[in-house]
Amino acid sequence: MNRKIKGVIWDLDGTLIDSDLYLVANYLHMYAKFRPGYYPHLREILSFSGPSVKQTLSEQFPDVDEKVRMDEFVSFSLRREPEYLTLYKGERECLQAISDSGVKQCVLTNKKRPSALNCLKSMDIYRYMDGLVSLDDVKNPKPDPEGVYKCLDLLRTEREETIVIGDSWTDLQVALNSGCLGGLVTWSLKGLPRTKRDYEFDTMDDIRRLIADGRE
Repeated sequence: MNRKIKGVIWDLDGTLIDSDLYLVANYLHMYAKFRPGYYPHLREILSFSGPSVKQTLSEQFPDVDEKVRMDEFVSFSLRREPEYLTLYKGERECLQAISDSGVKQCVLTNKKRPSALNCLKSMDIYRYMDGLVSLDDVKNPKPDPEGVYKCLDLLRTEREETIVIGDSWTDLQVALNSGCLGGLVTWSLKGLPRTKRDYEFDTMDDIRRLIADGRE
């Protein structure tokens, strides 16, 4: 095991779960209901992965009551999300190897807790996790470090021995803000941020080799 890394804080969408199809489907549903006739570019929708849902809904549907738009978004998620989700190649083996190596794992997401749990359980990867910190568990979502500090408490690891792995600027920035290591997965369709990171991963096997096998 790589002694430098004793804890992993995973982002969810675009990192642990390929949710691009779901993201597009949900926002097209939202636009059809609340902004009929508006058809955004695919890249615009993909850019919504990272910021909190609350923030994005506020920006995209400012004239809709906050509770109404959030309830509609969550309702679609709980009913339809699992239909569109897939795991990445080698992911289950990666998570199992990390767990077997004794490294603790936690999910930090800007999704609401019911939707996040629905994703993790429907894909049968929640069993690898030692904790979950969602939008419902913090006052300030990523990139504020509040959620990372909650994850560190759950993992019982120090920030300098913990890596935040994600696919967006938000994830790298929260790693910087909290003093953790930052790892970027490069398979995101929305492009790569320029933010400083300690590691880049092209595949789940790359993550497994670093964290479970201790090979840089």
